[in-house]
Amino acid sequence: EKVAVNGIIARKNFEDAGYPKNKLVDVEALRFNHIKKKRNQTITPTKHDPTLLVLGDYLSENVDKQLKLLDRCSDIRNFNIIVKPHPNNQIVLDPYPNLKHAQVNNDPLNILFTNCDVVYSCNVSSGAVEAYLKGLKVIIILDPEELNISPLKDIDSVSFVTNHIELSKSLNSLSQNNLDLIDYFFLDCELPRWKKLIYDSLSL
Repeated sequence: EKVAVNGIIARKNFEDAGYPKNKLVDVEALRFNHIKKKRNQTITPTKHDPTLLVLGDYLSENVDKQLKLLDRCSDIRNFNIIVKPHPNNQIVLDPYPNLKHAQVNNDPLNILFTNCDVVYSCNVSSGAVEAYLKGLKVIIILDPEELNISPLKDIDSVSFVTNHIELSKSLNSLSQNNLDLIDYFFLDCELPRWKKLIYDSLSL
């Protein structure tokens, strides 16, 4: 009878698609409720060689497209590169000669985010959303022959790239990027929206 939406963007997507507003109910995003909101972040490299975190996909073909684009960028020699594979799809870097200096790292994202300056992700990764909410520069690869189904597709400060030239340009703009983070999710550790939904349901 109702659809629970966990943020402003989710509600907007339903309403734009013509879903009845009275059928939507707001709830906190439980998976992301640990994130503290940050606003008006100025993204600058934290060291001479900034760190690029690559978030892998669960499909090998998507990872291959993502890494081939990165492998063609001459700018990557200026970055420390960490590759975080999807748990169900480990990554071997041998086919990408320009990524020889990259390191594969399976540490949790909350640890990796503290040591990186920019995140390069596939289209559907929820990790890209968390990186954005933590105030990191986010670059997402977009296949021009497929729909953009990224949760961040309507956010201007997120860079979407389709080729290595666009990727290089986005990497070079790292020190010039200002982020004004929107309130993407409903976040509150006290869970007032969830409690209201449960209490209202019990009183029916």
